[in-house]
Amino acid sequence: MRVMIFLLLTALLAANPAFALTIATEDSPPSTIVKGDALSGVSVEIIREIQKRIGDTTHIDVFPWARAYSMATTTPDFILFATTRTPERESLFRWIGPIFSIKWGFFAMRNKAKPLLSLEEAKADVIIGTYKDDAREQFLKSQGFTNLDSSSSQMLNIRKLKAGRIDLLVSTNIGVATTPESAGLKPGDMVNVFTFKEVELYIAFSKGSDEATVAAWQKAFDEMRGDDTLEAIQKRWLPQEASTGK
Repeated sequence: MRVMIFLLLTALLAANPAFALTIATEDSPPSTIVKGDALSGVSVEIIREIQKRIGDTTHIDVFPWARAYSMATTTPDFILFATTRTPERESLFRWIGPIFSIKWGFFAMRNKAKPLLSLEEAKADVIIGTYKDDAREQFLKSQGFTNLDSSSSQMLNIRKLKAGRIDLLVSTNIGVATTPESAGLKPGDMVNVFTFKEVELYIAFSKGSDEATVAAWQKAFDEMRGDDTLEAIQKRWLPQEASTGK
């Protein structure tokens, strides 16, 4: 009898991929803030609230973005956050959100800043620092940009900009507000010379993920949006930005 029970439990576990769920993010303040073993940030708080509501205790892993993105496109039962929903990515994931919105722009050191009037103007006579495999880099490539200098981290891009190795950095309104200080820059040292797109960030489930798990996460997110918990988290972390609302 004990052997039969053990075999039955083993079969149930094997049949339920939710037990093998992986949740991954990157170090990208204020979406995800990594300090030692501690994680915080607007996206992390949203994820943990969903987990609390559905009783999920899966650990959140932090990976370099390119690695996390690659795993998310090839591994079932894999959650990637926070990521931009684009037409190119639409069929690659199951999407939950949006969890908040951001603006993409070109940033320069204040002492070298020259305002741009269009996206096309950024294609000539400048080197633009981008983040490998991130949505902004993918977008610029789709627009015909060939003057991109791709790096494995945004911090490396900031250091390149500070040293004059690149002319512009592609970042977001919230990213530039928090990251430069840790790179030895003061607030205002980097300035936006052109905002070219506003996008919404989502929680992305990999294809092949357990349907019941995806449904449970979606239901919890909808409840958070309906009872204003989502908006409260957004306002706490991003007080200067408009919420995504209901």
